[in-house]
Amino acid sequence: SSKKLSDKIQIGSYAAYGFKDKKWKYGIKGKFHLPRKNRRWHMLTLQYAADFQMLGNNDHQILTNDNIIASITRATPISKLMFIRQGLIAYEKDWFQGFHSRIGFRWRKFYTVDNGFQFTSGDGTTPIPSFTTSEIKLKLHWGHKQKYWTSFSGFDRFFMGSRLPIVDFEYTAGIKGLLGGDYNYHKLDLSISQRFSTPFGYMIYKIKGGKIFGDAPYPLLKVHLGNQSILRNAGAYAMMNDFEFVSDAYGALWVDYHFD
Repeated sequence: SSKKLSDKIQIGSYAAYGFKDKKWKYGIKGKFHLPRKNRRWHMLTLQYAADFQMLGNNDHQILTNDNIIASITRATPISKLMFIRQGLIAYEKDWFQGFHSRIGFRWRKFYTVDNGFQFTSGDGTTPIPSFTTSEIKLKLHWGHKQKYWTSFSGFDRFFMGSRLPIVDFEYTAGIKGLLGGDYNYHKLDLSISQRFSTPFGYMIYKIKGGKIFGDAPYPLLKVHLGNQSILRNAGAYAMMNDFEFVSDAYGALWVDYHFD
């Protein structure tokens, strides 16, 4: 839907059918602008989907995984995809310029894929067809006097730079027993980034780190983003394949220098 229907509510959905696996894939998503003051961002998001996904950090993806250009230019085999059924509810709010929070609940069910990823029980010997996770996630974002611009639809936004470092913090709690969740675990992720001018061009750096506590299966660990496409992706490791490495603890430093 577009602004012509409503500038307060956006509804989107899709459906696809696979002729080889004879399965439907689908998704529906709703975004709702909540009452706000001083035009501060205030939004509720609801989503449900059942589809194949390629796990990884998608923050820097140039194209969606199923984009036709990405499919043609990428060498990722179908065995690196997972079939996931998931539901999501998230609440976002800007508290003042440059600082916002997002809290949400996500339920996911991961399925074994024929000729692809297989799951086993804790002893590593008994195959299992699926497992379930229930997560509560809190994200905090701070950028000193940071501004943003919105998409044409008015329901997505893109952040601009800040004079001081930009900080993102995420805490995720997996809750066993909640809506069938199979695991208890905790995740902490921290990112600090900044762009600043130099006598010759400008520099962008990003420091990232995280740690997972508790027992979590490998699809829930940090999946480091590889790049098997011919397109450059500034957020991916160019000499690494998709799903080549996962970690329960990680640290990373990225530096980009542009001489103009």
